[in-house]
Amino acid sequence: LTTVGGHVEISSTSELTSVSFPKLQGVGGAVAIRNNSKLNSINLNSLMQTNWFFEISNSLISNVDNLSSLKSVGSSASREYNYFALYQNMELLNVDGLSSLTTVAGYLGIYNNLKLLNINGLSGITNTKELYLHNNPALLNVDGLINLKTVGGILTLYNTSITNLNGLTNLTNLTYS
Repeated sequence: LTTVGGHVEISSTSELTSVSFPKLQGVGGAVAIRNNSKLNSINLNSLMQTNWFFEISNSLISNVDNLSSLKSVGSSASREYNYFALYQNMELLNVDGLSSLTTVAGYLGIYNNLKLLNINGLSGITNTKELYLHNNPALLNVDGLINLKTVGGILTLYNTSITNLNGLTNLTNLTYS
């Protein structure tokens, strides 16, 4: 399987521990991996783009290393469905595997990942429509956003543990449209 014209959704499985599509390169719609309470491994290491959203939530993954080819999420044609989100992944430590990600056409959201230590893997992102970092209590800084220049809508950092905003020093445009 190398391409999917529509969506890939893997949701609400109670025993699934691994998802592996190592040759999948592109998805015409969305990728949603949600509510898989025992999921601890995801291998999408050839995936380069989705035309709609990409979401991983409510899993036990500790990293996203096997997303290392992902470059682009969303397109202008599907604006309301463009986002990249990682939330409620209780064992997620880092997002280093996202170092190839440069484009998120809509919002970028990282929520409720209790053990997330850093977002250094987001250093390739230079602009996004909206940015949400909420309730990641182990996250102390936003250094991984060092190359972010433009947020075209909303920027919210709701995280009591962040000690500095040095990673936002190159942010030059924060607009609302």
